[in-house]
Amino acid sequence: MFATHVAGTCRMGRDPDMSVVDPCGQVHGTDNLYIADASVLVTQGAGDSPSLTIQALALRTAANIALRLRV
Repeated sequence: MFATHVAGTCRMGRDPDMSVVDPCGQVHGTDNLYIADASVLVTQGAGDSPSLTIQALALRTAANIALRLRV
């Protein structure tokens, strides 16, 4: 049996024409909408679990939201 993690359906990138979210997980052109899961990963290794990467992305997204709320 072969199993994979679904990834890349909401690609992360700087160009809104080529991606759904920016590097901090915010959906391009939409305030207060963030995505922090495997769907933002453009690529991932064969058979590797992206769990720690997803956790790191979620922490970065949360830190960015906290910074925006302080302003």
